[in-house]
Amino acid sequence: MELLLYKLISTPIIMGLATWVSRKLGIGVGGWIAGLPLTSGPVSLFLALQHNPQFAVDAALGTMSGSASTSAFCVMYALSARRVRWPFALIFGFAGFAFMTLVWKVVAIPLLPLYVTTIAVIIAALRIAPRPITAASAVTQPNWDIPLRMFLATAFVLALTSASDMIGPTWSGLLSPIPIYATLMASFAHVQQGPDGALRVLRGVLLGTFAFATFFLIIGGLVTSLPLGLVYGLAASTAMGINAAVFHLARR
Repeated sequence: MELLLYKLISTPIIMGLATWVSRKLGIGVGGWIAGLPLTSGPVSLFLALQHNPQFAVDAALGTMSGSASTSAFCVMYALSARRVRWPFALIFGFAGFAFMTLVWKVVAIPLLPLYVTTIAVIIAALRIAPRPITAASAVTQPNWDIPLRMFLATAFVLALTSASDMIGPTWSGLLSPIPIYATLMASFAHVQQGPDGALRVLRGVLLGTFAFATFFLIIGGLVTSLPLGLVYGLAASTAMGINAAVFHLARR
């Protein structure tokens, strides 16, 4: 019961705060924030508490692979954003995510080589995805979308952790990076600001994915040998530090 309450309280708070910050600083920054493990991180912790640390290690390998799947989502959406409307761009994006997820399901790579491969995929995605060509414009956001995002994120965390016994650690890890937050942000930006709005979000997500992969490198490497609080605290602080550094470099 305590774990269920923690899921119900922490997940919408994290999502709501992230959305609020993104609105204050712009949708590109919002995408960058969306690249953090806002849902996958809590899912990983819940799996470690619900099962055992080794389960979390196995899931972390899948989740790190999911960084590449998220990159594929961003590239496919970005390549189609100027050619089709947002629902079709989403279809292309999720097709890319699904394809990469199936690839990682059959390809087994140890933790450190997997991390290096994932970083290489993210860099390639940043080079392939088109950049926005118009200046960002201010828009009025609807009042109901923050509660919607909070609800969807919470429902996803509850569904995935509840199904983890049935689907196992590998699929739990592979599915946890499903880009729910990026999907909502990119589609809203596409509707309100056109294709370039979506491209700003997606580029921000790709920049945030460096920290995402590093978070799960630390989880996969340390969670079976150190206390959970220490490991997840170290992973979160390192991810935030990397995200800040990447954001600073990207704005230069």
